[in-house]
Amino acid sequence: MATRSRSSSVAAFLKALIRLFFDVAFFWHMRLWAWWTRPSQKDIQLECLNSARYYEEWEAAAFALDELFGNDLWFENSSSKHYDYRLIHSRLQYILEAREDDDILGLVNLLRSGLVRNLGNITAPRLYNRAYAGTKLLIEDYITQVAL
Repeated sequence: MATRSRSSSVAAFLKALIRLFFDVAFFWHMRLWAWWTRPSQKDIQLECLNSARYYEEWEAAAFALDELFGNDLWFENSSSKHYDYRLIHSRLQYILEAREDDDILGLVNLLRSGLVRNLGNITAPRLYNRAYAGTKLLIEDYITQVAL
């Protein structure tokens, strides 16, 4: 009888050990699966971009995506072979100086001479296809100053 109770306790121990092994294996399997199928930061931001109901939500997601991809550095670097950044920079400086000096006639002449649709090639598609939220800051600053 002692051997029978001993063999049943060994069997119960082995059964518990096997169950423990499967529980641990299942736990780690689920952890690995959750890690493997977790959406990336890019996927999360793209989903926010696609599901945005207001412009502010869309803009925040677009800026987050641009920061994630390093496009924020591209924004800040005004040089590019796709537009004449020197021309845009000098015209922006002239506009700012004319405003600062209250030179209305000079400002009118600058604005009138710059009312060309594609001045310096600032409407080049490559300047607007790179990032999610806008284009080079120099172009955005120039457009803002002309619009004021």
